[in-house]
Amino acid sequence: MKSSVNITNLIKLQEEFFKMSSTDLVRMSRDGDQFHYLWASRRALLLLQSDSKLKLITIEGVSSVELGDKHVSDGEYVVDVAEYYGGESFETANSINYYQLKHTTKSKETPFNPNKLRNTIEGFSERYKALIKVIGKESAQAKLKFIFVSNRSINEGFHESIKQVALGISTNLTNQRKLELYTGLNGKDLSDFCKLITFDITTDDYWEQRNILASETATYLAGSDAHSPISLKELITRKALSESQNNNSINKIDVLRTLNTDEDALFPVKNLIKTVENPIQREQ
Repeated sequence: MKSSVNITNLIKLQEEFFKMSSTDLVRMSRDGDQFHYLWASRRALLLLQSDSKLKLITIEGVSSVELGDKHVSDGEYVVDVAEYYGGESFETANSINYYQLKHTTKSKETPFNPNKLRNTIEGFSERYKALIKVIGKESAQAKLKFIFVSNRSINEGFHESIKQVALGISTNLTNQRKLELYTGLNGKDLSDFCKLITFDITTDDYWEQRNILASETATYLAGSDAHSPISLKELITRKALSESQNNNSINKIDVLRTLNTDEDALFPVKNLIKTVENPIQREQ
């Protein structure tokens, strides 16, 4: 009898353990979502800069007008954020950045191994190869950038191999074969693709992103406004939901409306003080 009671207690303890583990996993997944929304909110603020070439950003996928009346879905599943500089389509833009975001709460000190990056590299290469068929390789090479953003580093040897392949020099054979397997490319085609990949692996954690967003938002607005960063993140969150699957883009007007302001009220404000011509000098 005593033994059965102990076994029952053990089973309960195991159930509690797995329940806590599942909850922790869910919480860490939510951390990743918050990182995504906060980071994208900061990118949206770039639309407000007076000298910014950024015209449009999209959340969870690419712009619906990227290729006019055509649409290339290949590799779109790895695009968390896309930025369009100079224009809102391939025809008018001079640069298009595709970002995939990865956040870790507990594994920051453990680099991503190649197999953990496979999905990203496969998705980037799928999109690259599909777009070449539509816009041509020359245009793709001139305009595209694929950027992996994370607060977690990647395997140093694999990272170095990607850079070496991009330069067209010999590298670790095992890593090269992995790249060939992941991309379906080899030789100069693989080299050209690797030239377009960047790894931003020193990004701040999600809780730091929150503070930075509040600070950066304040640089554009007069006075203290604690609600503006929240409103901007809410805009990003809505664009990531199913309700925005046919309208996932954000432009400058969208950001201004969300912040309840207009261009004339943004810092640095225009100097409206008129210079007096032919002033009358007074003794006082």
